[in-house]
Amino acid sequence: MTILEAAQASAQGFTVTSNAGRRYTPDQLDVKWVGAHYASMNNAGMTEAERKGAWKMTHDLKLVQPYYDAVASGRKTFEVRKSDRPYTEGDYVNLREFDPNTGEYSGHSVLRRISYVLDEPAYVPEGCVIFGIVLPN
Repeated sequence: MTILEAAQASAQGFTVTSNAGRRYTPDQLDVKWVGAHYASMNNAGMTEAERKGAWKMTHDLKLVQPYYDAVASGRKTFEVRKSDRPYTEGDYVNLREFDPNTGEYSGHSVLRRISYVLDEPAYVPEGCVIFGIVLPN
């Protein structure tokens, strides 16, 4: 994605990652739109190469037990999710351990990179997506 698309994603609440691997939260970028195609934002110490390079989105997701431990240990290398956001190969997922009984996060999380996205209707139920996950580079 371009820096403009990263600004759009940030304005929607997503954390974005630059081509240098630096993660920027919506608060850090503080995007302010001027019309539909121009944004003013805090450069948060970005380099020129970061501003001109490719960007990736980071999706913050809940993950319950026993699936959290399976991902953290490396045994589970895929996720099945509702197709409610633009999952893209190369994006990151921050999988946060969540306890549905208490409604709270444990404070543990694992970061993975999306290595493959499968959303073909012949193989995946409608409204769902399956994506492969690997350790980030």
